[in-house]
Amino acid sequence: MQIKTPAIQTLSGIGVGDTLEKVKHAYGKKLSYQTDTCGDAIPVLLSEDGHKMMVFWSEDSKLTAIQIGVREAIDLNYHSCADYHEEE
Repeated sequence: MQIKTPAIQTLSGIGVGDTLEKVKHAYGKKLSYQTDTCGDAIPVLLSEDGHKMMVFWSEDSKLTAIQIGVREAIDLNYHSCADYHEEE
């Protein structure tokens, strides 16, 4: 499931439009990072058993989407690196 509206927030109060700094503050050491094929570090929150994860997608340090699901079903490489970085 992917959330793209600020109307829905995590239990910690994180929603689309929040900054990555707020995400880091809310989750602290529970937050980890996984690298996509573009070489970007994507902040993720893993369940205790490691089977579920929450991915915090961002652009310009602000959340654009929160993706939640079974770890194996979430594609960290859903965007084209050329498209994603064309403005840089």
